[in-house]
Amino acid sequence: MNITHTTNNLFQVGLDGTGKSTTVQLASFMANCELYKLTLTRGYSLQDFREDIKNVCKMSGSRGLNTVFLLTDADIVRVNYILDFVSLRIVFSHKN
Repeated sequence: MNITHTTNNLFQVGLDGTGKSTTVQLASFMANCELYKLTLTRGYSLQDFREDIKNVCKMSGSRGLNTVFLLTDADIVRVNYILDFVSLRIVFSHKN
């Protein structure tokens, strides 16, 4: 697998336990990408989520690392997480 374009995206939908996360982890390993997953803790807030998004952007932007951001349904504990993520996707998809 060779990921050469900077705006590659993958959206997987399926039943729980069918290997979606495992597939993403394997693909990121095969493509030599850094895998970033959220680590939810008690009291994880919207501010923590935004900090994690900043870290992913720094990894892929300023450090130039090919990065995979794995966001699962279990990570979405507040609707605002989805809104922030969609907003971020819109900004990067309309980048000149």
